[in-house]
Parts: sequence; structure tokens; C-alpha cells
Amino acid sequence: MNDAIKRPASRRLTYRSASLILGALSVVFPAAYFTMQSRAFAQWAAAQDGPVCGMPMLAALFLSVALMFVLALLAALWALLSYRRLPRMAFAFHDVARHLLQPTTETSPHGPQRYGFLVRPRRHPGR
Repeated sequence: MNDAIKRPASRRLTYRSASLILGALSVVFPAAYFTMQSRAFAQWAAAQDGPVCGMPMLAALFLSVALMFVLALLAALWALLSYRRLPRMAFAFHDVARHLLQPTTETSPHGPQRYGFLVRPRRHPGR
């Protein structure tokens, strides 16, 4: 494969940036669709002689909400794919959790006391 054809890594579209773009489009596209439909409906209603039914506007609203839901769901799935491609941090998390949960012994004027994340320090009986 020719190296001149490959794009540099900084210009590639990553999963994270694709999910952010898709998330932004999940707001922009349905709003643009509903605006277009409402303007077309207003022009059509102005051309009619009598009152008109608003069900086409309700259908356009429901369709734009459904489109927003589907695009946001795709963006969330794409973000999940990008998250799963990250390197695993299980060992680092385990070390931090073990350090926080393991009580330590410290000396004070009142004798040794245990401190830890979930261990409450003993109070001096005179206080």
C-alpha cells in the first residue's frame, strides 16, 4: 500500500469524534426537518379557505422526535464502541481501591488509630 495515500492519524475520524458529530446532528437534523415542515404547513394552511387540521404538524413533530431518538441512540452506541476500544484500567483501579479500602495504622498522642476509607477513626474518650 502506498504511504502517500494514507491520511495522517490526526486527520482520521475517530469513533469518539464520530459519536460527537452524530450527537450534534441528532439535534440539528430533526429541528431542521420540523422547521421545514412547519413552514410548508403554514403556507398550505394560508392557501386554504377554511380551518385546517393540525394532524400533519403533529405527525411531523412525532417523526422529528423519533429521528432524534434514533440518531442519539446511534451516537450513544458509537460512543460505547469508542469506550470499549480504550485500554483496560482494571489493574490500576484495583490498586487504587485496595489502597483506599485498606486501613492503615498511624500513631497519635492517644495511641495507634486506624484510618481508612470506610473505617471511622477512634475518638479520644475524654472528648
